[in-house]
Amino acid sequence: MKIILLFIAALIGSRCICQDIKPEIKSRLVLIGNVDPDEESSQQVMRVALKAFPQDDITRFVFFGYHTDTAFSSNSTDKNKSPLIFIPGAKEWNNGMKVGLDSLLALQTNLQKHFDDKDILLPKDGCPGPEEIKLGDEAVLVLINTQWWLHAFKKTGLESDCPTRSREQVYDELDKIIRENENKLLIIAGYHPLESKGVHGNHYSLKQHVFPLTDIHPSLYIPLPVLGSLYPIIRNALPSRQNLKHPEYKLMIKEIKTALESHPFVLYVSAHENNLQLLQDENMTYLISGAAGETHRASRSKQTLFAESATGFAVIDIMENKKASISFYDGSKYPAPLLYSNEVIDFSQREPLIDTVSTYKNVGEQDSIIVAASDQYSDPSKATIFLMGNNYRSVWSTPVKVPIFDIQKEGGGFEVRKVGGGMQTKTLHLEDSSGNHFKLRTIDKNNETLLPEKFRTPFTKSFVQDFASAAHPYAPLVVADLAKKLGVVESNPRYFFVPRDTALGYYHTLFANKMVMLEDKDPLPFDNTNSTMDIMNKITDKADHVVDQEIVLKARLLDVLIGDFDRHMGQWSWGKQDTGKGKLYEPVPKDRDQAFFNSTGLVVRLLGATVTDRFKGFKKDLKNLEGLGFQSEKFDRTFLNSLDKDDWENIITQFQATLPDAAIDDAVKKLPPEIYAISGNEIADKLKTRRKNLVEKGLDYYRFISDNVNIPGSNQNEYFLLTQSDNQLMVQVYEWKDGDTVMQTYSRTFDPEVTEEVRLYGLNGDDYFFADSSVQNSIRIRMIGGQGKDSFMVQGPGAIYIYDYKPEQNFLLPGSYTKNRMSNKTTVNDYRLNSFSYADKGSFPKFDLLANSEYGPLPGIGLSKITYSFNKEPFATSNKIMVYYAPYRKSYQVTYQGIFNQLFKDFGLKVDAALKDDAIMNFFGLGNESTWDKSRNYSYYRIRYNYAAADMLVTKNYFSDFSMGAGFSLYHYWYNNENNIGKIIATPATSGLDTFSVNTTKTFLGGKLQANVQTLDNRSFPKQGVQWNNELSYLNQVNNDHSIFYFRSDLLLAANLVDTSKLISLIKLGGGHIFNNRFDYFQSMGFGNENNLRGFRNNRFLGRSSVYGSMELRYRLLSPNSFTIPGDLGILAFGDLGRVWMPGSPSDKWHNAYGGGIYFYPFERMLITASIGQNEDGAIYNFSIGSTINWHQ
Repeated sequence: MKIILLFIAALIGSRCICQDIKPEIKSRLVLIGNVDPDEESSQQVMRVALKAFPQDDITRFVFFGYHTDTAFSSNSTDKNKSPLIFIPGAKEWNNGMKVGLDSLLALQTNLQKHFDDKDILLPKDGCPGPEEIKLGDEAVLVLINTQWWLHAFKKTGLESDCPTRSREQVYDELDKIIRENENKLLIIAGYHPLESKGVHGNHYSLKQHVFPLTDIHPSLYIPLPVLGSLYPIIRNALPSRQNLKHPEYKLMIKEIKTALESHPFVLYVSAHENNLQLLQDENMTYLISGAAGETHRASRSKQTLFAESATGFAVIDIMENKKASISFYDGSKYPAPLLYSNEVIDFSQREPLIDTVSTYKNVGEQDSIIVAASDQYSDPSKATIFLMGNNYRSVWSTPVKVPIFDIQKEGGGFEVRKVGGGMQTKTLHLEDSSGNHFKLRTIDKNNETLLPEKFRTPFTKSFVQDFASAAHPYAPLVVADLAKKLGVVESNPRYFFVPRDTALGYYHTLFANKMVMLEDKDPLPFDNTNSTMDIMNKITDKADHVVDQEIVLKARLLDVLIGDFDRHMGQWSWGKQDTGKGKLYEPVPKDRDQAFFNSTGLVVRLLGATVTDRFKGFKKDLKNLEGLGFQSEKFDRTFLNSLDKDDWENIITQFQATLPDAAIDDAVKKLPPEIYAISGNEIADKLKTRRKNLVEKGLDYYRFISDNVNIPGSNQNEYFLLTQSDNQLMVQVYEWKDGDTVMQTYSRTFDPEVTEEVRLYGLNGDDYFFADSSVQNSIRIRMIGGQGKDSFMVQGPGAIYIYDYKPEQNFLLPGSYTKNRMSNKTTVNDYRLNSFSYADKGSFPKFDLLANSEYGPLPGIGLSKITYSFNKEPFATSNKIMVYYAPYRKSYQVTYQGIFNQLFKDFGLKVDAALKDDAIMNFFGLGNESTWDKSRNYSYYRIRYNYAAADMLVTKNYFSDFSMGAGFSLYHYWYNNENNIGKIIATPATSGLDTFSVNTTKTFLGGKLQANVQTLDNRSFPKQGVQWNNELSYLNQVNNDHSIFYFRSDLLLAANLVDTSKLISLIKLGGGHIFNNRFDYFQSMGFGNENNLRGFRNNRFLGRSSVYGSMELRYRLLSPNSFTIPGDLGILAFGDLGRVWMPGSPSDKWHNAYGGGIYFYPFERMLITASIGQNEDGAIYNFSIGSTINWHQ
């Protein structure tokens, strides 16, 4: 590797010339990015950086990216004392190509060999990270592999040996690091920046729009004001994965920032951009040091502290006084000139929290107090009661007697270890003198944090906060007792009141004057692990590590009994026991905040009836457990996959027997007496009734989660044995060593009347799949090999599907009906926890409100159903039917769309159908200079006809944003004279039409070819992306020689022109051409408001060919949370241009229009606009909700 030779040369004669290390410097990071070993200027930067500072144990050199050359010197060794750290970027992943992971691992092997350091490339093994390095007692360096987020092909996952294998695990690990280092400087290092004012950030100044060629050479000041804007707009609308505007990149930024936002002292360092930048916002500081090679421009903004396009590097000095100094140096010469230096971060003291409590309760020396859980739900208006319900308001507002929490006395005294909790509640992690750990949690929730910040208006915050009144604040007391009786481990909650007490530390204001709950953090008597995702890693790594699924089912039945719908993966911790044969994991439920949730308000009742059953609430009757288990879909299908019907029946029966009426009454009496008097009897009655229905409803849920079953192996070798008897499929999995079975790890019998499909995942290791001759076609079976050389043997006639990665040279002995689905796709073996969705079990209502100039208001209602299936992305099927009615026109229309992905391997089916009675359109005649006689009423040009249309296309998706389709098309037209009396169409000859043709009912049959690109971030209010629809169609009239052959193309480019999305540009281009000389009026090509050209009326000009273009700018004036109803409010301006061509009607005229208006986008759901446009016909006033309404003059 050429870069290694540079290290050796630089280190042999290195002396500190730039400066000596001062005593107060405790740690130093030298950051060098984008070193290009083939460029002399880049080599110079590296030599200067390595020579500029002493080689000692407090200095680390961090290199970002461009470690691609494999030409090593035979005697290359690293003799410096300072550690070297290489952080991979896109090039190390082979520029994001399919073999990216293999390229990275090969580079890692070379680096480790020549530096004799296994930790030279971090994070290791292509893992996502984070990897933590202590920088003395003052700071922590955390390394993440950002290309792992962005890589579109094979990357480390569940089958790997990585400590973290999913986004959720990375998030959890980052959160853990933050909690353990909350008073230290946290330096996060990843190749890709989270903020940038450079090229990858799509940041273009006015200079780039007017003088775009200066990016090629600084002296090319050639003004190109219009053409110069096209490149930024197109680059913004079509970003690559290496661009901060790409959806995957934006998702990565959001996830990392969300994980880091709770830490007060965060410095994020990166490269990627070929420049030097230092940015700072209210949450963190961002440093970019990517200028060791070629350089690109760096713009400035309010966030910018420093920006320079010169070659150079950055240095972070962490001081003894808990301050961090950041310096940038010019690396083109030695000694390195200083470009910038400043103490940017002071992490010696946190800003005090704002004390929001106006009046503190005076507790004096007393050891208890009578206080309510919360007073904020006690005085609702009549409207609030109607919409939100009475709920448990009286429970929240009733004072109860609770002890006062004294951190220095309670339990022998506690020490605060860290703060935690989610968005809604805060948690102090405490440790007593014996080393036992506890959690102190607030009872009342802060629901406003569930809202995106831009939606937090006084109205929405109050509205969302009131949902908490439907939760029972004392439910954990009852649940803990029920769990104890059932043998399910729960924490032992105790309620306290926290006065103002500075002994709680920095966070005392978050707890002061509040009722809290103290509970054991580790209620199990044996080892605890951290999270569900940790368990996933452990049971994946070792075949003899298993989950006690019987205890899991008991815990989930308890969830059902108490109506706790919030049981996602993060709501569990796990204990571990050594069984002598392996490890057995037992679940521990956490956070019983939603137990007994029940709302009597209209809003929640509507949600429960139309959106999701989980909001039906804690009622006597157990209705739909599918909805109650919505949040638990991944959890239940993962940790209840080995239990059959007999297991469920036995466990449910035992569950019922363990909780007789007396046990329930005893548990409910754990409520405070004041609260029991209000809600105790009602809760007990509901629990008893729900318990009685558990067998019936529980078995319904068993059948629900047993329709498709995943059976994953481990990263060791497994033997999967499939047999069949009495039409029942038996699946057994064994640990496989030296060609023999060692220990059974899975066994279950499947009933084809319950289970449709079983999926066996080998994961890593050399696995053996065997289906004997008894296995028939009763259940669909998929065998998915995984990494390693796997063997598949099928003896029976069953149609078993085999999946594996072809280059791994697996062994396959198929049966007569075996389906070989081995593939060169690196993702063919991916094991997805989210491969199921409860959304495919029902139809969901759809409501729509449209309007246009022809129909007026056009409300719609319909149904939508989406189903999911194996390896079909983004879904298996989608069906949507809508019925619209226009009361003003007494017209209706029905639309249907069905999408069936991958019906035949990679080919799917798309069906579109519509019925319009009546269809209404403007018709001013054919030709580019058709006239509008203002002396006539406008309705003269509004004609009505009827049609039914349907397309059935075979489709194929290329990537996620490009699709093609080809197939059959039908169009049926009929005409009613009575609907057009006194209109232009009533005398067709006056506008060049044939009377017989207009009046004749017609049916057209033919074919259609479509090619579509769709990358818009939001179809109703696009801010970025492309939508390009192309259609080529040939239709022949039945029983007639009339045919039509046409092509149409419509392109929309949406782009953010500034970082904050305040200024958005929309460019629309399109047109079409009919290849026949003969065509009907309703088949003609045109343009107008139907093409979103605000300056023209619908179908203002019609002809054989058309072309149009439009440019629209939208500027947001006010922040979304400025209103009672949150939403973007802004102004818009537009310019439109277009024309048509018609044989026999020559014209060179181009029609143009311009105008402006305002828009409002409430809740980011429905666009409302009002505008005025000006064209040759005069002014046009538009008002739109979803689509345009014209008010004519």
